[in-house]
Amino acid sequence: MCSTIGTTRFCLVSLMSPPRRKYAIRLQHIPLPFGFPPKQDSTGLGVKLEQLTWGSWMPHKYKLAVSGCPRNCAEATIKDFGVVCVDSGYELHVGGNGGIKVRVTDLLTKVETEAQVIEYTAAFAQLYREEAHYLERTAPWVERVGLGHIKAKVVEDAANRKALAERFAISQKPAQVDPWKARTEGDLKREFIPIHVTA
Repeated sequence: MCSTIGTTRFCLVSLMSPPRRKYAIRLQHIPLPFGFPPKQDSTGLGVKLEQLTWGSWMPHKYKLAVSGCPRNCAEATIKDFGVVCVDSGYELHVGGNGGIKVRVTDLLTKVETEAQVIEYTAAFAQLYREEAHYLERTAPWVERVGLGHIKAKVVEDAANRKALAERFAISQKPAQVDPWKARTEGDLKREFIPIHVTA
């Protein structure tokens, strides 16, 4: 997810949701003209996907990424669920893994709108939550069940996709707490107040 400020591009590279209750966020600085203009609002979409998955419990850690263009600065094609913005809309990728055993994602489908991205994201996450074994990452899960099985339930069956997305939304209602807002407006807000030194 990239934004341009002045002559510099900043890319939010990855997001990680529970069970570890940590967010792995890294900014990648790309000075212009080397960074390329994003095809869609990747930063805004990344924020929406993060908010969609706040507090969600998964069989294992679950990383999301949104790349603003096909150059894939956010490395969306090695995440559990990756979105790559292209001229015609969005490419949705699943089952990637970085680290010791790298696995490039499989292309799930291409969609045209942000609303479709959000629906497919929720449906895929719910299918993974319902069918994967405990502590099984998406990469081995996709290899075990096969991409065809996932496409049949998420891409080809619109009614099932909507049902999966709805179940995910219902499961998220008690967990939709902004972890950053709770910290900045709660008892710990003093952590964000500048220290004034008087001498």
